[in-house]
Amino acid sequence: ARGAAALRALRDAGLEADTVLDDDALWAAQRDGQRGATVLRVSATQERLGALLATARGEGVPVVARAAYGLAWLRLPDDAPDALAATVLRLRDALAPSPCVLLSGPEALRAAVDPWGPLAAPQLELMRRVKERFDPQRRCNPGLFAGAL
Repeated sequence: ARGAAALRALRDAGLEADTVLDDDALWAAQRDGQRGATVLRVSATQERLGALLATARGEGVPVVARAAYGLAWLRLPDDAPDALAATVLRLRDALAPSPCVLLSGPEALRAAVDPWGPLAAPQLELMRRVKERFDPQRRCNPGLFAGAL
């Protein structure tokens, strides 16, 4: 059902869409293409796929997605950290309320833009409690942070 909804959303956005069941080679190529790149992961519903693709197209940003799951990876251009930060902020603003997580990028970018994006105080407190409970030695996801976690 999720796959059918994703296909409809992609076709409604004016794209050709098809279902691929054995996509190991596609995902291997995707991972290879994103090594060393600045990558933003977006979690969106199928209904928001058209908006996500239009926004990415407007920014000139290539998208790879698992549409049925509502996950997309945007590879940002090789640019100066301040220009990249501006792009991340524009994308987050345009794609809100979909979470946009900065998975990789230059250290200067990660210092300028919180990889997890802006969080409300209750979300941040919950994340801190989960982190304390399940990662008391602070070993999990070093370098990915939210609110200094």
